[in-house]
Amino acid sequence: MKTMVQVRKLHMPFVPDSEIDLTVPEGSVIGITGDIGVGKSELLRYLAGIRRPGEMGLVLVDGLDPYSHLDERKLRRVASYVPQSCHESLLQNTVARELVIGPENTGWEPEKSRRAVKKGLKVFGLPAGKKRVSILSAGEAVRTMIAGLSLDQPELLLMDDILAQLHAGEALELLRFILGLARKSGQTVIFVSRRQEELMEADRVYRLEMGRLFDCTEKIMHASDLGMDIRSEKQTIRKNHGKSEESKNDETGSASGNKDLKNYAWKKKEAFSCKCTGVFKKGADPFLHVSHWRPSPGTLSLSFRFRPTGAYRVRGGTGAGKSEFLKMLAGRTPVAEGILLHDNETAFRPKELIQIVGYAPADPADDFIRDTVLEDVFSGLPLEMSKEEKKEAAKDILRRIGFPEEKLRANPRKLSFGEMRLVSLAGAMARQNGLLVADNPFAGLDQTHMEIFLKMVKEMRKEGMCFVYSE
Repeated sequence: MKTMVQVRKLHMPFVPDSEIDLTVPEGSVIGITGDIGVGKSELLRYLAGIRRPGEMGLVLVDGLDPYSHLDERKLRRVASYVPQSCHESLLQNTVARELVIGPENTGWEPEKSRRAVKKGLKVFGLPAGKKRVSILSAGEAVRTMIAGLSLDQPELLLMDDILAQLHAGEALELLRFILGLARKSGQTVIFVSRRQEELMEADRVYRLEMGRLFDCTEKIMHASDLGMDIRSEKQTIRKNHGKSEESKNDETGSASGNKDLKNYAWKKKEAFSCKCTGVFKKGADPFLHVSHWRPSPGTLSLSFRFRPTGAYRVRGGTGAGKSEFLKMLAGRTPVAEGILLHDNETAFRPKELIQIVGYAPADPADDFIRDTVLEDVFSGLPLEMSKEEKKEAAKDILRRIGFPEEKLRANPRKLSFGEMRLVSLAGAMARQNGLLVADNPFAGLDQTHMEIFLKMVKEMRKEGMCFVYSE
């Protein structure tokens, strides 16, 4: 069988003592897993030709050297790399333009390209082709990338845990659809994931640890509890909040979503809802009341109350309005329809919300405003604190969340996705003054760091903080 990817004794400078060996046959599906910061994204960058081996290491893709000027252009036609931060790879202005760029570069006729784009929009349940890429939700951005790649049809598809930003059920169904297309066409796929149910779809699974790749296929396929920190976010939330608490403390609103699409993953599109998942103090008055908000024109208006010490989960299908709702709570976007009240009668102003809310967006890279991790986290601390006090407070929260001390001076945008998530969450917790809002906070985290984060949230809730998150 033809070899699509061959890696021999690859040393990655950012991963001490690394020596990677990997052989991937053509048409196979390979899953790669591992903890935060071990080098999973870095490895995919070497395969895509973004990183170059130094003194040690050989990388060949379909027999091509990614670092040879003679092979570089050919490799771009063979391999496509999708980074974990969605908007990094969406370079066009609109959804339709993002989908059509591949067929155009391949030399398709204009009419054939238009038909392909129309089909791609329908199959992947995407919004109108004229919708601007900059305002897509995280889920829509992921599906736009995948739709574009399905039209481009590269021989090698490299996916860096892009489905982590989707709900576990939707992510698994989308992955199965992607791999179904790949296996029909003989495409080779290498994807990164920490969800066991996704890794079970691969032909072989490797765990990256201490700079080496270890074959863990048998453990993934046959062990019900791996002891390897590979579980879905849903399992983690159930473990930490408990079903009994959830059933006793419902404050639920729901609305009809957009029209159901006749596609594999969106036959039962989940409507927008907000539900209490934790216990709040009895008799506590709501400090924030969302009144008559609409997820989208034509849907039912919703009202929610958020109480001190409570925990609330926001759910809904892709494009249902989860991110928009959380941005509104955080004062990042104006309220299009409805009103936000405090004390049930006085309207909140955005400046007031910003003062009490710590907000962590779906894409952590959107959150960074400073050049180092430490500066970015302490920038949101109260002005009355001295610079040294801010630094010590920022160091303490980063240490508690499990961020490596040796990377405090690193540029947050150059970290792995999981490390960026930790920095974003640490900054949000440092800024919160009564309300913590997090958009899909578990995406990119391993089991250990999920549990650390939830433990910190539990402690803060005892002190009166309210936690609102999406999944």
